[in-house]
Amino acid sequence: MTIKFRNRLISLLCILSLVFLLFNTTIFLIKFFTNSLDLSYFQSFYKNSVPFLFRYNIFYIFAANFLQIFYVALTSFFLYRTFEKTQAKDIIFFYLILIAFLVDTFRIWIILFNLTGTFTGLLIFCGNASLFAKLLIPISFLLTVISRDSSEHHEEEKILFIILICAFVLALIIPLNTAKILRTCTVSYAFRKELINYAIISILLTTIFLFYDNYKNEYSQLTTVGVVLVAMGIYSTINCTNLFLFILSFVFLTVGTFLYLKNLHKQYLWL
Repeated sequence: MTIKFRNRLISLLCILSLVFLLFNTTIFLIKFFTNSLDLSYFQSFYKNSVPFLFRYNIFYIFAANFLQIFYVALTSFFLYRTFEKTQAKDIIFFYLILIAFLVDTFRIWIILFNLTGTFTGLLIFCGNASLFAKLLIPISFLLTVISRDSSEHHEEEKILFIILICAFVLALIIPLNTAKILRTCTVSYAFRKELINYAIISILLTTIFLFYDNYKNEYSQLTTVGVVLVAMGIYSTINCTNLFLFILSFVFLTVGTFLYLKNLHKQYLWL
């Protein structure tokens, strides 16, 4: 993949995320001020006995969702400006993480378009989109590290194509239970424990491989810390239902992205 083509893709993602942010914000404001947001399904998750910081609140799901989109837009812009002339293979797979993170935000349409209790194509699409993100994020993290050891630049397109197709097909194959919407505003799906284990194992392997690679090449371990924080931030945001998780999401994403991308850029300057 050429640098020019990669930069165009990153620019496109930035523009799409801004358009998506504008669209969702407009729909939310219209629904909010016309009192047409149906939140009755999610009332059962509220528990007043829980401390305020950890208490379930549907509006923190909205806040986290908008944070996701804004994060993708801002990080895409930062990637373009910082690595515009750098042939960094890590960035291509980090770009996949951003795509998956943005795709996951389609789940908010379940509330915006009052899809709970329905069996519409749009509800199924939201469920498949969330599954696609859950499948793509872990393997993309792992590939950001594994790709460092590969000297074949032309193999990137093949790898990208293969994992995108695999994630897409699996997201369609894994059964959805559209009658049940989870507290995170996600359509319930099969193999939840298996997917959680898959994510944990992938992030652990990413951390181990990146730590070893940095140690071997005498690089700063701040990129390792950054990746771990970004991963924690992403999963905190996806599962955000209260103020505590929202604060963690913001802090982890901000600090982790800064540490990872800044120190990664320093590494490539020395190559």
